[in-house]
Amino acid sequence: MSAFADTPMPAVLSANLPKGVAAVRSFTAVDGMTGWVLKGPKGPPEIVYTTADGKYLLAGRILDVNRQDLSAAYSQAMIPKIDLAPFWPKVERSAYVIEGAQRPKAVVYAFMDPNCIYCHQMWKAVQPYESKGLQVRWIPVAILKQDSGGKAAALLEATSPTGAMRELQTKYQESSESGGLKPIRATPTVDAKIRSNGDLMQAMGFYGTPTMVYRDMATGEVVANVGMPKISTIAKILGIPELPVTDRQLKVYQ
Repeated sequence: MSAFADTPMPAVLSANLPKGVAAVRSFTAVDGMTGWVLKGPKGPPEIVYTTADGKYLLAGRILDVNRQDLSAAYSQAMIPKIDLAPFWPKVERSAYVIEGAQRPKAVVYAFMDPNCIYCHQMWKAVQPYESKGLQVRWIPVAILKQDSGGKAAALLEATSPTGAMRELQTKYQESSESGGLKPIRATPTVDAKIRSNGDLMQAMGFYGTPTMVYRDMATGEVVANVGMPKISTIAKILGIPELPVTDRQLKVYQ
């Protein structure tokens, strides 16, 4: 990690900083890139990256060959941890789709974009745990594609939101990273709910999906997991041993 004072700001970063936003910290990131913690007058800090030659500015998630979210690790290390407890009542009042156990032993809230491939992987990963007592409350947001909002609306406005969630995932197109549900035009009420979900997610300091929020069974602390969770994390939430993984795509998350 580098001290900010010793790291000259590349022109590409200074030229693209929005008004009122400042780079407050820098650090060495993967492959010679430099990470920059940005802070504006509103909202939590966020991280962007400049390439080693200083010519390009990158924003978004950085994933390695094992699909590990390096951006989430950088955020946890470089951005002060937000106390999530005050947000818990708002999470409970958010607009979500319930899936899993009717009498749950554990409840997880998960911010998700209908087109997010890692949300799709998480959906597959939690299925066997739902039969063991896990309930997942999926909180739709619209951040990835132009039709994400329409698909989120289709989830929330469906006669059976749980059935719509299953259709979204069982018909998911991995080649195009597209959720398998036809988008609809949201009513003003549902559109407001989707926007509120997104605002809550950002207020809590999260910018990627999936992000799980739940109470630790042992401590009662409100905790979060940003990105595709390890299978062991899902098992730990329920307090049970890790179940066998038969899906080849999920084995990298063991």
